[in-house]
Amino acid sequence: MPGEDPNLNSLSRYSKKSNRFILETQSHCEVPAGCGGVVLRWRDPKQGVPLTFRAYACGPYQIFLDGQPLSSVRPIISFGAHVISIVISEINPSQVVLLFTAKYEEKGAGKDYKARSVAEVLNFLSTPDGSWKYSFVEPQDNSWQQAGFDDSGWSAMPAREWASVGKQNVTPQSYQAQELLRMGARGLGVAGNPPKVWIRKIFSVRPSD
Repeated sequence: MPGEDPNLNSLSRYSKKSNRFILETQSHCEVPAGCGGVVLRWRDPKQGVPLTFRAYACGPYQIFLDGQPLSSVRPIISFGAHVISIVISEINPSQVVLLFTAKYEEKGAGKDYKARSVAEVLNFLSTPDGSWKYSFVEPQDNSWQQAGFDDSGWSAMPAREWASVGKQNVTPQSYQAQELLRMGARGLGVAGNPPKVWIRKIFSVRPSD
């Protein structure tokens, strides 16, 4: 009617809620969404949990999850045993070869739904605990990227201290390394002077009781 305030639509009218699923917002840094874009997706938390991976390597590297190239820094990890495998070239054995963090992060879980109740909170870091194994011998096939691989002949990565750099030598790579160190990651190295190294780490995601 004339003189009445218009009844405007609002985005809240079209918001979606679910007691079973979580609506996540992914940035272009986490999934291929185009520069500045976002991707919305519904996720069933009973199918797995999101882990955010961050890594620093002393040279060009590739990261694989269960033998597949890592296509997102925040993939959904199903329950069970998994393997992170990394190939790094142009090794400098006197420096830190690898820093790594994996953090369980939920996005979009409302106050009325505790997504963390479906899985044990999982965080793991690069640390010289014997679980990070390496080899200088190129594997013959991709079996080394699977949980059932016998890596008893591989060596455990030793600790390697990060050498501080002056302000004039700060690079995006060194800044990233410092961020990982602040998150609790410890530097890992290798014993030898190879042109290339193959690294594997087994981890598990377990549902909560």
